[in-house]
Amino acid sequence: SVLFVLLTRVMPIFEDVYHQLGAEISPVTKAAVHAGSIFSGIVLLAIILLGALALVTFVFSKKSGSIPFAEGIIGFIKEKSTIADTLAKRRFAVILATAIKSGLDTDRAVEMGADMIGHKGIHEKILKIMEQLDKGDSLYEALKASALFSGLDMQMIKVGSRAGKLDVVFKELSLKFEVEVDDAIDRLVGRFEPTMVVILAVVVGLILLAVMMPLVGIMAAIG
Repeated sequence: SVLFVLLTRVMPIFEDVYHQLGAEISPVTKAAVHAGSIFSGIVLLAIILLGALALVTFVFSKKSGSIPFAEGIIGFIKEKSTIADTLAKRRFAVILATAIKSGLDTDRAVEMGADMIGHKGIHEKILKIMEQLDKGDSLYEALKASALFSGLDMQMIKVGSRAGKLDVVFKELSLKFEVEVDDAIDRLVGRFEPTMVVILAVVVGLILLAVMMPLVGIMAAIG
């Protein structure tokens, strides 16, 4: 925003000085200054809109305790995010491991998972698992029918079920999902950081071009 004000105020001054010296600013310089001004204006508008949205969200959250619109946006992002999907599966695996190790039967363990998982897609699959268990299927068969876990994960569950070590298997799966989430976050940050560096480099380059070229032109006209 400061750069936007600076460029819009300085540009006419440079033009007046150029006219007094009998010179004109090149089209490239004008385009660079205008591009920087437009970009700064867009950034300023985005900051104002985000600030207003944050203020409205804060006020309504204080009054009603929840905002359906904001919750809907967050829910949509979660449904489309592989990271949120993997986190939900990790939580479910932790719940199963803890419940089975504590001596609870698999039906009760899955029911606890359904109560504690908020991810819509994963929750629907857990409900399908509960339906299969009610029909008399084993936990392995119910998990396979729900397609909650991948083929390799299902093989681990199958072996653990036969060996009576389901709690150990689900604990290992939770650790596996945790590593996958960490790797996904690292990849996301790895993509975001270079993008921001490129954007900032372009912005700084436009600003320097917009400020330095008129100065160089003025010095050349004086000389």
